Parts: sequence; structure tokens; C-alpha cells
Amino acid sequence: MQLKLPYGNHHVAAELPEGRTVYYVMPMNHPPADDPAVLVRQAVYNPLGDVLPPRAGQSVAIAINDKTRPVPHEHLLPPVLQGMRHTGLRDEDVLFIIATGTHPRMRPSEYGSILPSEILDAYRVVCHDAHDEANLATLGQTARGTPVHINRDYMAADYRIVIGNIEPHQFQGFSGGVKSAAIGLAGAETINHNHAMMRCENARLGEESRIRRGKMPKKSAA
Repeated sequence: MQLKLPYGNHHVAAELPEGRTVYYVMPMNHPPADDPAVLVRQAVYNPLGDVLPPRAGQSVAIAINDKTRPVPHEHLLPPVLQGMRHTGLRDEDVLFIIATGTHPRMRPSEYGSILPSEILDAYRVVCHDAHDEANLATLGQTARGTPVHINRDYMAADYRIVIGNIEPHQFQGFSGGVKSAAIGLAGAETINHNHAMMRCENARLGEESRIRRGKMPKKSAA
């Protein structure tokens, strides 16, 4: 039996022995939401697990993805911000930090490509710089020896939020979630040391990382 699989711009063929049973595993088909804002509001006011909302008088920092990630901020952010207003937070208490990691910094003139104009008009927005050591807070070292340097403004906030997408990652299993802060708002030294673990044998696409503690790949002679 011959299987033909799409690969790049073409196809590759594979021969299977006769008599083998073939199962086709297809992804579930989820219809698009009629009103995405309704789903986001439901998630904001009925979160999974025990989530304490920010309180009036607290400062809030929100890490958001940069232009390299297709995140629908226009649908996600308004219900989140509305929910915070209901707790008594003022707009001036909220700071958006674009989590670029070591990607090129976004210029203020580019912020409109990822954020709606009503958010840019009402809130403070800054872009992280992984090489700006003066704006990095040092938190110590992980069990695997990674030095932890994180955006100082993010760490100084009373309440910290991460908003972004979740997708398969080439060596960390899945991208998104806490990665937007742990990498997106980290210093260059933290990011480079962490990414060196992509050479570990258990770093694989779509699988939860099982890199053994304290085991780092040896540096090449090059």
C-alpha cells in the first residue's frame, strides 16, 4: 500500500506492507465563534481554577506578543480590561509590555499593528528590550543553571498577566502561555541559555519538556 503525504511544496510517498491496518487521525472541526467577545467574557468572568482578580489600587502589567505572533488582541483585550475596570482598577494603573524576547524591538509607530487604537489612546504601552540590563531584575538561577533576568517593570507590578497564543513549538513542546513572560520578557543571557537546551535529546515538537535537571548539552568545539 502506498501513502502519499504533503511535504514542503510537493509530496513524498511511503510504502506500507500489505495487510497493515491504516487509521486516519483527523483534527476535530470547531466552527468559528459567532461573537468572539462573548467567549472571552465568559472566560474572564468564569476562569478555570481559583483566580483572584486584581484589586483597586494595585498596579497591573500585561505581557502581550509582538508582531511575529498572530494574536487577536482586538478580541481578547477589551473584555479583560472591562473586567479589571469592574474591580475598581483605573486605566492608568495598567501597563502593556510587548514581549519581544530577542526579536527586534517594535517602534511606537508600529504598535498600531498589534493593538487597537482605543487601547493605545487609553493605556501605557512599552516594548521590552532584552539587552537593556538597567531594566532587568535578577531573580537567581534555575535548577538547570539558567540565570533568570526579567523585565523590571513587569516584576514591579502588583498583578501580572500574560496574554498570547498557544501553538506547537519546535523544541519546547508548546509555545505560549507563561513563555511570553519567561522568555518574551527575559534578558538576552536568560534566553540564550534557555534556548541552548534545544539540543537536548528530549526537546521535541509537541511534547512536554522532559529535559533532566542539571543536564545541559556540551558546548561544541566550534
